[in-house]
Amino acid sequence: MNKGLVALIIVCLLICAAMLYLLHVTQRADDSFSIDSRSGEVSDAQPALSSVAGSSEPRSSSERAFDCDSLELPDENAERSTKHFQETEDELARLAESDDVEIRIAVAVATSLSDPEGAHRILSSAEQAAPESPLPLWHLLEFCALYVDAPGCDTVDTRAVTAHGDNAMFLAKAASLRLGRGDKAAALELLEQAGSAAYLDNYWIEHVFLFERALAATGKYSYAERVIDAFGLAAALAISEYDLVKACRQESGESESWRDACLAFAQRLYSDSDTLVDKMIGLAMIKSVYELSGDLKSMRETEAIRTSLSDRYVRNDQDAQLLLVKDHNVMRGYLETWEADGEMAALDFVRSEVERLSQLPGYDPCK
Repeated sequence: MNKGLVALIIVCLLICAAMLYLLHVTQRADDSFSIDSRSGEVSDAQPALSSVAGSSEPRSSSERAFDCDSLELPDENAERSTKHFQETEDELARLAESDDVEIRIAVAVATSLSDPEGAHRILSSAEQAAPESPLPLWHLLEFCALYVDAPGCDTVDTRAVTAHGDNAMFLAKAASLRLGRGDKAAALELLEQAGSAAYLDNYWIEHVFLFERALAATGKYSYAERVIDAFGLAAALAISEYDLVKACRQESGESESWRDACLAFAQRLYSDSDTLVDKMIGLAMIKSVYELSGDLKSMRETEAIRTSLSDRYVRNDQDAQLLLVKDHNVMRGYLETWEADGEMAALDFVRSEVERLSQLPGYDPCK
């Protein structure tokens, strides 16, 4: 793949992502994993942009608390956004030799498409330099799914499971890698382990903090710019479950072992993940398994849960978007709440701040 095309892919990913995971790309779980029961295929539809929410009784669009818009539309600002994100990657690349191993990891992840060899070198080194960090192996699993013959890729899944096999998401990543190699038996075994693993963590908010810290080290960006870009970079990361969703759809109809393993992992994903994307993916998988097994009652119950979750959190809320972008205290509170209690609690926090601050005399985030 030529460098121009790689750069274009990166820019497209980041422009879409930079309308902020703060604008919550949670609709992608709905759209990307819709199941066509006629073809048995999982749709790869493009994610729709939706935004932060958190109230079961949302304001209508005519009941805005604050009288200004939060962000320019991307098509009105595409040229500046493209240039900005290319500059951001260039600034991060200059930190590739940083003495701080976490900053080097951030550089590797952010530049992995444009410089895969450099990313592999940094991540391999970081695996040795920071064995306590899960992130080098996390991203080496992704790298090796694309570059199977790279040094160390023949053992990366074994190393990852040995070091972090108590995390269901590491097991899922390793299962996806095995699927890519055509080893369905090993993938199934790993997926079964994922369903009963000690905990589940996709390190999503940790990536946001990682990128923000690396961007701060450049000395080039304000706090708001760093957080926005960090969310953009994190939102562009691969989601491990895609291959597993497809495999579950293909295998569960014929294999009880696959059906049980897929259902157990999907239930863990829904119940234990702290991100809405994972929860929606989990529900889509659960619904699919019930559909394949003919359990229509459970399928309808699952759809009702999915609809309720979507109605509550996956909707447009311009006031919440506005506060996240304009008020740094709200942004910090959002991040801290997510880190402590997960994404839905963070979304509820922002909604409560809209209600509280809209009643505060003299408060105006639009100025």
